[in-house]
Amino acid sequence: MPSLTVSRTIKAPIGDVWQVFTDLPSAPDRLSAVQSVEMLSDQPFGEGTRWRETRQMFGKTATEEMWVTHAHEPETYSVAAHSNGTRYESRYDFHLLTEGETHVS
Repeated sequence: MPSLTVSRTIKAPIGDVWQVFTDLPSAPDRLSAVQSVEMLSDQPFGEGTRWRETRQMFGKTATEEMWVTHAHEPETYSVAAHSNGTRYESRYDFHLLTEGETHVS
């Protein structure tokens, strides 16, 4: 199965980074491609959280339903979606490098 890994070091404590990444309703304010987020579940972020996200990608607008398949705060979570016959899964791993510095991949 094809995969892609992207990583970044963020100068912030791991708990703060986790809170930003898992604040789904605020995604349109932080990610330029995300136009809107509609929450489909009213639970705290964790396994089973579902939402509908509308993004602008490659000049086209697409809306996908997404859900958290695994979460272990503040270390990792996975998100899945189905689109055009394909299942997508994204995994986020958070590693404390030093006090006040977090690596996300």
